[in-house]
Amino acid sequence: MKFLKSELQKHGGAPVPFEETVTFPKDMYFTVSGLRSLRDVRVWGEAQYYTNEEQLRVNFVVEGTMIVPCALTNVDVEYPFSEKRDVVFSFVKLEDSDSEILEAKKGIADLMPVIFETIICEVPLKVVSKEAEIKRQGNGWVLLSEEEAENQQEEFDPRLAKLRELLKNEE
Repeated sequence: MKFLKSELQKHGGAPVPFEETVTFPKDMYFTVSGLRSLRDVRVWGEAQYYTNEEQLRVNFVVEGTMIVPCALTNVDVEYPFSEKRDVVFSFVKLEDSDSEILEAKKGIADLMPVIFETIICEVPLKVVSKEAEIKRQGNGWVLLSEEEAENQQEEFDPRLAKLRELLKNEE
């Protein structure tokens, strides 16, 4: 999804609406931890070129479905996402590299890296499938509910009775 300066100038500063379904090659997100696949990624919004500043302001929404692994079972989980973003491109060389304005190279403002960055920022740290079953016990351990844990704390080991008396005396 690229915007050419020459095409934008033809619109005379009027907003240019756009809508597109985008795909990313698997090798682009293969190294991203926790992202297995992207589906139905749709981008829509509006781009407006400001002739005096030689800047392009793009307001867009990216939405779709990412496939991520379940934290418990490692099965694929569909995770829908939707994110709104505003970006400014400059068609003149930028002197301040720390600026939030992106530089358009050779008269072309490429929105695809920004879209990909937006998606990567939406990848969740952990997702649990609705069908995942939590293992309740294993070798040498048992998972207790809060009620079970409270009941277990009330039970008292008689061997520690003397210690309890000492603690009460100090208070």
